Amino acid sequence: MRRHPALVPLSHDHHHGLVVARGLRRAVSEEERLRAAETFVRFVDREGGDHFREEEDLLFPLVAASLDEPAELVERATRDHIRLRACAVRLQRSPGPPDPEVLRALGERLDAHIRLEERELFPLAERVVPESELRALDLAEHVPATAAVAGTPLDLEGQGTLWSIASDDLNANVLAWPAGGGVAEHTNDERDVLLVIVAGGGSVLVDGGQIVLRAPQLLLIPRGASRGITAGPEGLRYVSAHLRREGLVKLRPATPGRRVRAPGPS
Repeated sequence: MRRHPALVPLSHDHHHGLVVARGLRRAVSEEERLRAAETFVRFVDREGGDHFREEEDLLFPLVAASLDEPAELVERATRDHIRLRACAVRLQRSPGPPDPEVLRALGERLDAHIRLEERELFPLAERVVPESELRALDLAEHVPATAAVAGTPLDLEGQGTLWSIASDDLNANVLAWPAGGGVAEHTNDERDVLLVIVAGGGSVLVDGGQIVLRAPQLLLIPRGASRGITAGPEGLRYVSAHLRREGLVKLRPATPGRRVRAPGPS
């Protein structure tokens, strides 16, 4: 499904949320349950909570204002946000590992909420919100942090952000895109980013200059440079690594300016 560029950051967040939901549903042992509960609480406290607020403050009012009838989908999604926040508080208060059935139900609730937005609410927004208002949304592209801890197996199903890990100093993420998929062009003024191409290929625009990607390959994108990634016919899988940051990294639209050359062999 091709998403409006203004909503792509929110869809990227959803990929991470689905990984969290899967972990909740699959947690059986005491260690797995404790880890899944901790991951969910952290998700709601950090990038998930930021995601909820962006939708509630920026997107949902636009959808509601563009409808003649009551905004039922917006109301359902908002209630979901409240329930998910309440679940995080209950888990924080829990003195021991949560019951596996409680976590399974929570995972199903998070999964259902994400699919409600992807399959119904976002398509509705794309239909009813004026194009100029959608494009004016100031949404942040942020990479999920602390979705996993050292020793957690890589979950390589699906697309978008498949797996993330963070230390006090570093964020690292595994991302995958099908043919033609990728990341819309944007500019990040805060961090240099290292890309490690591990499978497939495609291309990246860096300040308007196209660089062909083919595994195995390293590419360093400096902060302040615009970048946009497109997967080739075989799809694309890569690791993205950068210095740790807290909160949201605000992006700005790419602007014409500098041009770069594709790096030569080292």
